[in-house]
Amino acid sequence: MKRKLFSLGVILAFTQINAQSYQPLTVTGFNADVIANGVGPSLNSTTMSLDKDTDNFAYK
Repeated sequence: MKRKLFSLGVILAFTQINAQSYQPLTVTGFNADVIANGVGPSLNSTTMSLDKDTDNFAYK
């Protein structure tokens, strides 16, 4: 078992690892802010509730 782990470690040590690059993504059609980013009730920092207009749910 130790030999297999050592072999895997040697292979990984000499392998070049490339990270992904970020690609910008333009999205349209969203017209509501449901992320609560303030202190106090969520209605103070959002434009509408998450599920229904009467629930007042938001992401924090």
